[in-house]
Amino acid sequence: QRGRAIALPVMGLPIGGVLGTLAGGRIAAHFGWRYPFFVVGLIGLLFAPLLPLFVREPSRGRYDILEPRNQANDARLHSFADGFKFFWSSPIIVLTALGCGLTGFCANGLLNWAPAYLGRVQGMSLGQISCYFAIATGASMTIAALLGGAIADRAGARNPAYYVLIPGLGLIAFIPLLLGFTVAHSWQQSLAFLVPAIVFSAIYLVPVLALLQNRTPAQYRATVSSILLFLLNL
Repeated sequence: QRGRAIALPVMGLPIGGVLGTLAGGRIAAHFGWRYPFFVVGLIGLLFAPLLPLFVREPSRGRYDILEPRNQANDARLHSFADGFKFFWSSPIIVLTALGCGLTGFCANGLLNWAPAYLGRVQGMSLGQISCYFAIATGASMTIAALLGGAIADRAGARNPAYYVLIPGLGLIAFIPLLLGFTVAHSWQQSLAFLVPAIVFSAIYLVPVLALLQNRTPAQYRATVSSILLFLLNL
């Protein structure tokens, strides 16, 4: 069930993106582009102190089945260097991380380029982009997280190859949809192509995170996840 569990926090990204884009676009249109940054900072200052009150530190590896000879080793403290070494010593993790980073490069590039294209080429106003683009991207990335969780829990449980095979097939389906987005004759048609394109390009994230969690001992998971996210955001 790790896929569905990971999908829940991943869904926070598109949902927060929708709310942020809707609010940020409205604020920028009425007060200027600087004010959304002040509002975001203020919200962070208000909610950050609440985090330790409502988010508890889970027991490490409590859902893992450990063999008796590994229980003492799991309880031993491990350094960041141990986790770093484990990451780069696993060909599966390294290749998955590289593929994840390249996919994130394309997907994030599309999300950052698409609003400018819709505004300059398709003639969408700032208000329309902040509303319709936000809803389109938020809905598609939420769908991608849910589908990714289902793939990780069902198909991946039967054959681990599906963790990367199905996202790879999604990237192939992404190519004609991206072409359709760029040659559409109206912004409505462009958004119709953009929604499934984002779904297929973003479906990789949850299966990849689930794969790394399954392939990594509990004592290294935080380090391995942080390295993956670092590569993904480069």
